[in-house]
Amino acid sequence: MGCCTSAPKQDGDEDDHHDASVTNVNPPAHPPLQPPTVETAPSKPPVEVTASPETPVEETASSKAPVERTAPLQPPTVETAPSKPPGEVTAPPETPDEGTMPFPQYTFAELRAATDEFSLQNVLSRLIGDEFPSFVHRGRLHGGQQIAVKRFCKDAWPDAEEFKEVATAVGRLRHRRLVNLIGYCCHEDERLLVAEFMPNDTLSTHLFNLKFKTMAWSRRLRVACYIAKVLEYCSSEGQTLYHGLNSNKVVFDEAGNPCLSCFDLVKNSRDGKSYNINIAYMPAYMPPECLNGMVIPESMIFSFGIVLLDLLGGEQISKDDSLDMIMRKEIHTFMDSRLNSEYSLKEATALKELASQCLLNNPKDRPTIKDVNAALAQVQSYSRLPEWTSQPFIRFWFWHTTKVMKQVGSCLFRTGNT
Repeated sequence: MGCCTSAPKQDGDEDDHHDASVTNVNPPAHPPLQPPTVETAPSKPPVEVTASPETPVEETASSKAPVERTAPLQPPTVETAPSKPPGEVTAPPETPDEGTMPFPQYTFAELRAATDEFSLQNVLSRLIGDEFPSFVHRGRLHGGQQIAVKRFCKDAWPDAEEFKEVATAVGRLRHRRLVNLIGYCCHEDERLLVAEFMPNDTLSTHLFNLKFKTMAWSRRLRVACYIAKVLEYCSSEGQTLYHGLNSNKVVFDEAGNPCLSCFDLVKNSRDGKSYNINIAYMPAYMPPECLNGMVIPESMIFSFGIVLLDLLGGEQISKDDSLDMIMRKEIHTFMDSRLNSEYSLKEATALKELASQCLLNNPKDRPTIKDVNAALAQVQSYSRLPEWTSQPFIRFWFWHTTKVMKQVGSCLFRTGNT
């Protein structure tokens, strides 16, 4: 309405200017008299033409047209104001996602159905000869996701709140070489953990079971490096204790990559001390400080040394063998015979030396996990050949060719002297 009323005024103004150019010959007294008559004349016809009952409204609208023009200048300020609330609204969801998002809690009925009533056929591992026995079952959720469920005995976690806190803390850990803990369950006296399922067995199965193909040396070295890195990550996140580390706790995912089980990061503490509730060592290679069941961060280093010996020898250490006797063996007699000497002697010797440092009786004399990773990085640097040369056939070809060339060179040297 205001625009419609302003248009006639502009046309009237243009007509007035044209009239002024024509009447310039007349005395200047006439022009001041004409504008009032011209302005009053056009102002009445538009009001009469549009609508007589709305004349007061139209006149007030036209008179307040400048106010209406200033009004559109306010919306930008109003638009900027609501633009901030969306930013303030999107910020809070990020904080819950990172820290305050509740850790998934499954019902006991869900896990019982997923494991087929905790059937023995779905048992992946069991630990009976310990103070707190436990079972790990294979299961499948209603949506089809495969899971591994660890079920503790009733006396392992008497405090449900403590179990929730520890499980939630471990559930926040995320590393590509660590099996993700995806939930837990507290139902009356039941305490259960839910983790991702790793389908390709454990390291002990690949090393000690003769039905499996012999693990190549390059892969064994890669397992040692990966597990050491994930242990350092856990330590940096405040999880400095890993209970019962051995070759059974290293599992392989669908792509065949080694991962560390997350179950043994969930630990129980009583009287201000941490106790190993899942200890699976034999007396021959139990950390000395763990004889009373108590675990310290240096115990994890000792256990990692045992894993290194498993990777080197390819055989499970018997409880009749002492660690001193094992470490005195020559590297050739100690190495896995199934490798057929297809390994780097320098790398194997360095790995055995690292294992001996990890297995020292005094926990204070053992290296830290950072020292272990630094040593493993040095071992990896020994291999300067391209990655494709790590195949056993290629390594044998290099070794055989070098040997033949040496023989040919010695023959040529003898014939030249004669």
